[in-house]
Amino acid sequence: MYQKGTSRVANVLFHPGVLINLGHDFTFAGRLAFETSGQYGLTPVFNKIVRHG
Repeated sequence: MYQKGTSRVANVLFHPGVLINLGHDFTFAGRLAFETSGQYGLTPVFNKIVRHG
């Protein structure tokens, strides 16, 4: 129940990650997600440099 002047957190998400250089301007970003409600997941990202600025 909400009470005036208080705040409440339902869930907290912890989403750490790592970047790995694969060479030839490619990078892999792997992130794991953990939520306090018991859910979890993985976010894989592949990145390519198209144009150097």
